[in-house]
Amino acid sequence: MKNLLRCCLLWLISSTGFLPAFANQPDEGLLSNTVLHTQTRHIALLLPLDSPSLRQAAFAVQKGFENAAQLEPGFILEMVSYPTDGNEPSVLSAYQQAIDNGAKMVIGPLTRDGVDALISSHLTSLPTLALNYPTKKMIGLSTQLFFLGISVELEAQNVARMAAASGRHHAVILADRSKLSKRLKVAFADAWLRINPDFSAEDVEIGFRDKLSILSGRSHNQDNIIFLALNSLNSGAVRSFIHQSIPIYATSLVFSSKDPTHTDELEAVRFTDMPWLVQPELASNQHYHSPDMPTDINLQRFYALGIDAFRLAHKIS
Repeated sequence: MKNLLRCCLLWLISSTGFLPAFANQPDEGLLSNTVLHTQTRHIALLLPLDSPSLRQAAFAVQKGFENAAQLEPGFILEMVSYPTDGNEPSVLSAYQQAIDNGAKMVIGPLTRDGVDALISSHLTSLPTLALNYPTKKMIGLSTQLFFLGISVELEAQNVARMAAASGRHHAVILADRSKLSKRLKVAFADAWLRINPDFSAEDVEIGFRDKLSILSGRSHNQDNIIFLALNSLNSGAVRSFIHQSIPIYATSLVFSSKDPTHTDELEAVRFTDMPWLVQPELASNQHYHSPDMPTDINLQRFYALGIDAFRLAHKIS
C-alpha cells in the first residue's frame, strides 16, 4: 500500500477537493458573496428513495446534505424530500410538485435518466443542481441548471491525461462485458487518442484464459501502459498477470475497501478518488465526520456528494 499512488478527482468543496465540470457554471458573484444574515430556504431534494437499488445511495446523499446544513451558522433550512424512483415520470412529477410547493431550489435528480428527462422537459424554472450528468452533450441548456456528480467516465478521461505523462505511447485497456466497463473503455480510449496522434490503444476482454496469456505478454512491452476499466474484484483477478514494471492506471472503481488484503492487490496501481477517502485526516474532511455517516466506501462517496451539494447550493441559492 505504501507505493500506491492516490490521485484525486477534481471537485470543488473542501470535503472532496476541487471544482467539477459544469455545463453551466455559476456566476462568480454567486459563489463569492458571503451570506451574513439568517435565511430560510425551502430546498427540494429529488432523490431516488423509492428505488430499491438506489435507496442506500440516495439516503447517503441526503444524510451528507443534512449534516452539512446543520454545521452552517445562520442558515435555517427547510429541506423537503420528494422521493422518486429515478425514472422519468416520477422525477418530473416530483419536480413539478416542488415548484407548486414553493421550493426555492432543487437538488437532484441523482440518475442519468432523471437528468435527461428534466432537460428534455424544460421544467427547470428554479435553480437546480443535478447530481449526475446527461448521457450526451446537449445544447440550449437552461441557465438555471447546474451539474455536480460522481462520474467515472470523467475520471477515465483524467487518468488518460495522467497516463500520457508516463512517456509511453501504447495503452492496453482491460475491460469486461459490463456496460459500465464498456463506457470506461470508450472514455479512456477517446481521451488517450486525442492527446497525441502517435498514441495507440487496444482492448483486451478479460474472462478468457487465452486473453490473459496475451495480457501477460503485452505487459512486458516497455512502451505500454495498462488501464483497468474494471471493478475492484476483476482488477484484483488480473493484477498478477501484469508485469511489475508496467504502469497500471484505473478509476476509483478499484478502491472498494480499506482491508489490507484488498489494498495489497492494488500495489502500484495509480487511480483517482476523492480526498474524502484518500485524505480523511484533513481538517476540512474531519469537520463533516458524523457517527451516522455510512461506513461502506461506495456509500461514503455519496455522503461526500451530499456535503458538496449543500455547500454549492448554499452559494447558488
